[in-house]
Amino acid sequence: MDQVFNELSANGCYDDIYSANAGMESLVNLSRALSNIGFSNKLCTVEDFRQLLLTDEYTIQNWVTDRKVGADRDLQRWLLTSTTKSPYIEALLEEEQTNHRVFEFKYDGKQCYGFGLAYLSDCGAVSLNGDPRFSQPEVAISFFEIGEDHEVNKSISVNSIYSLEQLGDVKADLAKRNIEKVKSGRMLMKQMPVIFPYLVVAGKAANQIESLSGSEQYFSDILRHFEVLNETMAEWQGGRFEPQGIEWSTESESTLNQFSECRTFFCKDDTVRLFSLHSKIRGANQRIHFYPITEHKLVHIGYVGKHLPTSNHRT
Repeated sequence: MDQVFNELSANGCYDDIYSANAGMESLVNLSRALSNIGFSNKLCTVEDFRQLLLTDEYTIQNWVTDRKVGADRDLQRWLLTSTTKSPYIEALLEEEQTNHRVFEFKYDGKQCYGFGLAYLSDCGAVSLNGDPRFSQPEVAISFFEIGEDHEVNKSISVNSIYSLEQLGDVKADLAKRNIEKVKSGRMLMKQMPVIFPYLVVAGKAANQIESLSGSEQYFSDILRHFEVLNETMAEWQGGRFEPQGIEWSTESESTLNQFSECRTFFCKDDTVRLFSLHSKIRGANQRIHFYPITEHKLVHIGYVGKHLPTSNHRT
């Protein structure tokens, strides 16, 4: 998912070039942080991005080349690189329109290309922090659409991403929306590093997940269990690893004495481990065997499938 810049936030709102520099450095640091939580390192901009004003007669281009204001050269280079990897927002919006569908987006009577693309892409728009109108999680804009047999005129909300402090909420929202888009095991494995960054899957479990069509009645339960395991590790600060909201347990000593071999799995760190912990999807008789390593902040997934044999039930 590419990042999208809200061009309306670059409206000359900073008091001087030094506050403008602070605002630009904040923007680039935010962009870099977003690339670490699932967004690409591409920042989509409007065509005249570099000519947009930060303060009177001081543009983004001025900031990129400024050596006197004390700007971080690495951040200046990052901005140059990230904004040259993607088509302009205007071109991307044009691709979305057809002969049977024409639309436009406005904020306070002005065209808002970045917010428009962010709405169509189902992601937030990255804003500079100098204008308080965009220093809030949601911004209301007007959406106009004319189709072959319909006309739409309504107010919609678009996320404005403007600070590092927001990243926790942005990450959670991104993960939630990405989870909702997962429709098969193959898609799940592809999206795993983004939506479940605290889980690692290898060997047998990876093949088991990829074989899921997504039409299984328990597929959503697997996603829910993964989400709980991921959140538990994300929030772990010490003590026992104890997932909440799903049923789980350890295997009995008698079961491990008899059936340890079928619970021993190869992990992504090239280590073979005995997976005693497992969560239970009872209605479908499914189990997920997991192995948390809290010091690494990772949960290894070793098995996803039917109930393995126990000392009481040789299934």
